[in-house]
Amino acid sequence: MVTTASGWQRMLARLVGWPGPGQAGLVATVIVRLHTVAGGTRLAQLAASTLYDAHTLDVDRQLGRGVARLLAIEHDQPRPQRAGRARRVAWAAAE
Repeated sequence: MVTTASGWQRMLARLVGWPGPGQAGLVATVIVRLHTVAGGTRLAQLAASTLYDAHTLDVDRQLGRGVARLLAIEHDQPRPQRAGRARRVAWAAAE
């Protein structure tokens, strides 16, 4: 299991195909933080406490889509392509 931000960043670049280290680093930071907070933490609360913007992980933001896709890959779920059930399943699997 990947446990460090740099490990998540490498996995994200390989599996999701994000070339930019900036976005990949932010996704990795969210994933690591998600694994350290108590279950049931609201998505907006996680975004605000990690990235200082409660809307950063919204479905209409690239970062929110990237985190949801990586969570789906981590938990052997279908990669969400848009808002809906697959995205909710990916986030629920992380709790």
